[in-house]
Amino acid sequence: MTSTGPKSPEAGRSDAYARTLFQAGPAELDADGIEQRARVRRERQAVLTEDDPVRIWAVLDEAALRRADREQLAHLAEMARTARVTLKMIPFSAGLHAGVTGGSFTILQFPDEADQDAVYVDTFAGELFVEEPEEVGRFHTAFRHLVGAALSPVDTLSLIANEATSA
Repeated sequence: MTSTGPKSPEAGRSDAYARTLFQAGPAELDADGIEQRARVRRERQAVLTEDDPVRIWAVLDEAALRRADREQLAHLAEMARTARVTLKMIPFSAGLHAGVTGGSFTILQFPDEADQDAVYVDTFAGELFVEEPEEVGRFHTAFRHLVGAALSPVDTLSLIANEATSA
């Protein structure tokens, strides 16, 4: 799974951070709706702790770190220290990049080669799944550009730790 965007990837969101995003989102959810989405997100996060956890490559924009509270930063740091997670951050100094113009997306890749990659995009209009190989290829290209613009995982973790102490 590869993920990018101006907020923390879904798999890397603390419960409080996720709830804040749900409250601030365009869906105008009531308390029950927020709880339902929080529960679904927790169930999705279980893929990180299974016997054979998924492999995650996530690239975030520096804005995601600047908007995060201490708990969220600690959660990201913990996630980034696991062997199956690579977390990279694009600093403001990189200027405009594909994530700014294209928005957040997650590329879903499957172990069985018969299963084609798909892309999940969360939009104001709802969830969008892209499965057409040529269109999925555009997301792979964008992700490669984002990875190239991002700091190394070690530098990213260092920046998260520094931000956590000042949050």
